[in-house]
Amino acid sequence: MSINTYPLCHVQTEEPWRSLLWIKELNKCGINLPMFIVHDLGHLLLYSKDSLKIKPPEFFQNKINTSAYIDVLNFICSNRIIRDVVNRTLSHSIIGAIIAKLVKGISFPELQKSKQNQLNLMKLEHDLKTKSQSQIWKSMDPSLRAMPDKYLSSEILAKIPINLQNLHEEEISFLIIFGPQIWGHGDISQIMDIFSFMDLPWSGQHILSQMLRLIPIVQTSANRKGGQVYPMGGYEGISNKGEIDNLIPSEFCYDKDMLTHRILNNESLYYSRESMPKKEKELALIITQTSLDMKGDADILARGLTLALWHQLKQRGFDVYQCFIGQTFTHPIALNSIKDISKIVYYKDPEYQHPESMLTKIIETIKQYGENYPQRHLYWLLSEHWDADLHDRHFQHYDQINQNTSSNQAWFIQTWNTSRKAPKVCKYFSEYQIITNEILSKADIMSHIPTVEENQEFVSRMQKQEQPVDSFENTLGMSFVLIPAGVFMMGSPEDEPERFDREVLHEVSLTQPYYMQTTQVTQSQWEKVMRNNPSHFKEEGSNCPVERVSWEDAQEFIKQLNTLEGTEKYRLPTEAEWEHACRAGTGSAYVWGDEPDCSRANYGNGYSKECKDTNPGRTTQVESYPPNSWGLYDMHGNVWEWCQDWFGDYPTRSVKDPTGPEEGASRVLRGGSWVSVAGLCRSACRGRGRPADRDDFTGFRLVCSPGQQE
Repeated sequence: MSINTYPLCHVQTEEPWRSLLWIKELNKCGINLPMFIVHDLGHLLLYSKDSLKIKPPEFFQNKINTSAYIDVLNFICSNRIIRDVVNRTLSHSIIGAIIAKLVKGISFPELQKSKQNQLNLMKLEHDLKTKSQSQIWKSMDPSLRAMPDKYLSSEILAKIPINLQNLHEEEISFLIIFGPQIWGHGDISQIMDIFSFMDLPWSGQHILSQMLRLIPIVQTSANRKGGQVYPMGGYEGISNKGEIDNLIPSEFCYDKDMLTHRILNNESLYYSRESMPKKEKELALIITQTSLDMKGDADILARGLTLALWHQLKQRGFDVYQCFIGQTFTHPIALNSIKDISKIVYYKDPEYQHPESMLTKIIETIKQYGENYPQRHLYWLLSEHWDADLHDRHFQHYDQINQNTSSNQAWFIQTWNTSRKAPKVCKYFSEYQIITNEILSKADIMSHIPTVEENQEFVSRMQKQEQPVDSFENTLGMSFVLIPAGVFMMGSPEDEPERFDREVLHEVSLTQPYYMQTTQVTQSQWEKVMRNNPSHFKEEGSNCPVERVSWEDAQEFIKQLNTLEGTEKYRLPTEAEWEHACRAGTGSAYVWGDEPDCSRANYGNGYSKECKDTNPGRTTQVESYPPNSWGLYDMHGNVWEWCQDWFGDYPTRSVKDPTGPEEGASRVLRGGSWVSVAGLCRSACRGRGRPADRDDFTGFRLVCSPGQQE
């Protein structure tokens, strides 16, 4: 930590000493950050924007420009997730962890570490409670005073908003509400482990947002001692074998009122009377089926119940291991930390089940554990079709498993269109239960899934695709890069120079990632599809963007390209997708900052001459200017770009996945061009044109959705 940076703080607060608490938490994880960064970000997480003042230190006296940093701080304040965070009561470790997330991947200048630094820290702790920011600055040795430009480069300022966009509301809420309690303590190392799974690809985050809800429901039962207390007269008439009510998750078998009653009475997810803890170690082996026989809803349920079982058994003191079966048997892994979740979420077996070899492997495994674990318990999560055809031939395998285990329990997962009749193989398990994917929409804990149709659509996407790659190139050599989903502020603040009234600032949520072409469609790419070149600037080379194409022409190009590749994946971006990709996590007027820069984009040498000394007054070859941080070229200038939307007024409230008005007279154009003044090239600036309009400063680029990149 560089404590001499403290006077650079831009967030004015009456409790500056709090930053020392967050610094100590970060140091536990070996994270060493400039003190003013920790101070400013931490207080933005702790207090609402209305209760804070964000401004440069007084001793700057307008000699040092940090407006870009102030814009980043204001952008953070305006983020919906951050606004939600400040309404919570956060521990120092959680604030430290969120700060670490916001600066992830940023390399700050090397910070000094020394005994003298520790002594200075003790002095600073005293000074923070007795002196003002300016007084601390004046008392410092001038040779030790830090300057902001060293720590606030454009690369650093661009990265923080990107990291903010990668924070997810569901995971943050889970972290704040359940993180410290679930794992027994609030140590920042454990909290950073929770954050580690937030970096998983989008589909993994979607799974976790559903599955982790199973865990907190049962967290209190492990703290109980002795026999289980059953309210409401117990459960008479339930045998140790059956179809619905015998084993976990029995909560799923009751209506909402009964479910609430059971949760409030701290009932165990595991349906059996809890005995006194035993001194010897006990093994719990969770066996999860994943193969072509376990798809869609069934696969989601199996992995979710695996997570719930893991937590419940861990809280009871078991040594928990987990393996997958299908055609391949995975060696059991010990589940010790929340970061092991990724091992459960993402493993796939792309083949059909092979029960005989799987049973043989399981027998070998439990025998190997015999010396260390006198008590061995098996928990199977299986499809309704597990060993359906040849189970009678395998009875000796099941007998050996039962002989070598203390308990052998199974859950059979059925889909909507099947009956709840017990599979014949269930007779080989000491206890079993049948559950259906109906709980994905009926159970209270899954109520955030809006409809069965939406769930089935998600499952279908999961079945059809692997995790999206970062980039790909199609048959014509068009390069695409993955743009992350996220929440951003679309439009411009009222004080942005050259702003138009039609740029009303509002929050937009894009719930799915998408691929965007890294460049504007070139003349060469157009010719390969359309067999002509309508461009005015042909002599500059085929790698210049195609222009003199209308919105209707772009649609015809897309239609023919889709036909050539035998797909329907290509389309124009929505206006929201375009601005999200252009900004790449920034909140400034341009992706590089708030001031125009002729060296960064091809503009200003047509209607205006502001860049006549640097830019050619025509289109330039794509990739001639620096890309934004997401790898996209010419998002400012060169040629205007058609979007899919009709042009219309912005909403004044938060919206999700907007697609513009249903009808209109003009289509949206974005990005400005070589003829444009700087203000028309801003990230928020909106242009428009009639669908049939053509000119020598308008082109387009394409997008497509993940899962369609091949």
